[in-house]
Amino acid sequence: MTFHGFVFQISNAYYPRQVIQIGPNNVTVNSSKNFNGNGQKWTFWHVYSDNSYVIRNYPSGRFLGLSYHGELVGVNEDVAIHWEVQPSGYDPSTWVIRMKKDTFDRVLTLTEADGAVILDYADSRRGELQEWRLKDTGMYLDYIA
Repeated sequence: MTFHGFVFQISNAYYPRQVIQIGPNNVTVNSSKNFNGNGQKWTFWHVYSDNSYVIRNYPSGRFLGLSYHGELVGVNEDVAIHWEVQPSGYDPSTWVIRMKKDTFDRVLTLTEADGAVILDYADSRRGELQEWRLKDTGMYLDYIA
């Protein structure tokens, strides 16, 4: 699979109207709101020869690495956060992203159906499942057999 880029808007009670735009190689993108209501930038920090991407978030300094091999690793300065990106079942339009940190897991599921991308979010600390709706998406993923 090859990640080309995506544009989406996420909205729920915790993070309303956050727009994230991530494009292909070395394209700086912007988010309309971060968790504190301020704008933030994401940029492709490095692209490896195996088509892996590392995306850095400003001003927080967070890194997100989107791997060609289906693994995603986030590093936030003093703590490493490991993510796993997995196809959900046999549906190539659905991805499951799981973050493991300390004693809790966060699971995010991206599903594209009827032109809409749905992101489900589960946090074991609260024991709840949140649904994130991604709107105005330009997200596309090519799966190479």
